[in-house]
Amino acid sequence: MRMAICAALLIALPTILHAQVLEGDEQFPLLNQLRWDMSREKVLNICAANKANTGGNDTTVMFDARFFGAEAKTIVRFKSKPERLRGIEVKFKDLTEKLLETLVSHFTRTAGESPLKAEKEKSLLLITLRIEITAWKTKTEKIRLMVGRQNKSIIDISLSIEPASR
Repeated sequence: MRMAICAALLIALPTILHAQVLEGDEQFPLLNQLRWDMSREKVLNICAANKANTGGNDTTVMFDARFFGAEAKTIVRFKSKPERLRGIEVKFKDLTEKLLETLVSHFTRTAGESPLKAEKEKSLLLITLRIEITAWKTKTEKIRLMVGRQNKSIIDISLSIEPASR
């Protein structure tokens, strides 16, 4: 039984590693050109070809992008050995309910099933902080949408994407 599971993982792993981020989703320009097996240098080359201003350090590449018409700071993180893409974080600057609804609807359609949801609330003197997490899993990725709220206002919308094999 163990041998069969190991064989299945060995067969599937190369496919997962070579998969495009978000399966090449056109709603995520620049990200849709990345693959999970890419090095930092290859990601920088794609950013340069798309005229994206980049920043970062030895294990990250940062750039600004627009997804669903909303501006966002994108952080691409890398494993150091072997060097390859390990995760992507998108921090949206447009903090609206409309963007939130668009993202949830899009990923629910993309994943083909309803997301898992969790919520945590903390009251501190005069304010209430609430974190909402919505998550999907596809064949190749784990996708998490985290929303921070202060009282009823959205104060943060972050999207996290990781390979499913991680």
